[in-house]
Amino acid sequence: MCQSQDIGFDVSWQGKEESEVGIDKKTGREIIKINPEFYRPTEVDLLLCGATKAEKKLGWKLKTTFETLVETMAKSDAK
Repeated sequence: MCQSQDIGFDVSWQGKEESEVGIDKKTGREIIKINPEFYRPTEVDLLLCGATKAEKKLGWKLKTTFETLVETMAKSDAK
């Protein structure tokens, strides 16, 4: 799984809930911040999904794990 150190950050978390931020320990710069603009209109406690229907109906096969997808996206954003 991709860690913040893998893309050049060592993150220190400060604050709580909506006021929590991620600070890069090397630079002291705030690099992660909650933005309520990106909240979904109705939050749910649990979301579950699976690829079973796509596998059965479309013959689709999983090629990338969720962890690999997140790592790829984080590294791309870092560039």
